[in-house]
Amino acid sequence: MIMMMNTDEEESTRGLADLCFQSTLGNPFFVIEFMSMLHREDLIQFNIGTMKWSFDVSMIEGATFSTANVAELLKSRMEQMPADVKLLLQVVACLGPTFRVSVLETLWKNLAYTQSKGFGLDDIPKLISFIESEMLIETWVGGDRYRWVHDKVQEAALSLVQVDEAALKFNLGRILYYHLRGKEQEDSLFDTTHPTRVRRKLVPARKYPGKNKRANTAR
Repeated sequence: MIMMMNTDEEESTRGLADLCFQSTLGNPFFVIEFMSMLHREDLIQFNIGTMKWSFDVSMIEGATFSTANVAELLKSRMEQMPADVKLLLQVVACLGPTFRVSVLETLWKNLAYTQSKGFGLDDIPKLISFIESEMLIETWVGGDRYRWVHDKVQEAALSLVQVDEAALKFNLGRILYYHLRGKEQEDSLFDTTHPTRVRRKLVPARKYPGKNKRANTAR
C-alpha cells in the first residue's frame, strides 16, 4: 500500500513503511487507521501538481511517538468527538462485541447522565450514523444490530470510561433487567447479562439486597 504512493524517495517511503509496521504489525485494519490518522493530521499530503504524496518521516515519527499502538490512536480520535458521541461509544462498548438499537434506546432513556445532559432518543439515529461513517461499527444481522469493526475499536471505546468500568457495566445490566420484558428480554439475554457478569466477579451478591436480589439471579 505504501509502496504504491508514487514517491521518488525510496528511502523515505521505506522509512514510512517501517513506522507503519511498528504501529500496526501489518494488520490491514490497523494500517488503514494509521494512514488515515496521518492524512487527517496533514502528516501526509497529496500534491496535485506533481500527482504524488509528500511526507517527512522524522515529523511522522515525532508526532506518533507517544501513540505507539493503534488502540491509542483510536482513543485519541474518539476523544476529539462530541460529548454525546463519546457517551454512546462508552455505553455500546459495555454491551460487548455487538449491540441492538432497541437495547441502546432502553439504556439511553433511563441513564441519569443522558437525562441530565438533555440527550434524547431522537439523537440515536444520527449518532449511530456518525460512528458508522467513522468506520467504528457496521451493520450486522439485519438493521437493528451492529458490531464493532474490530475488537481494538471496542477496547478504545472502553478506555474512554472515566468512572469505575465494572460499576458502569453493572448499572447498565441492571437497567436492562428491570426495563426489558418477555420476548424482548429473551432476545436481549446476552446484552443483559454481559454487562453484569463482570460486576458479580468483583462484588459479592449480598452487597445487593432486596430488589437487587432479582438481578443477581439472572446468570
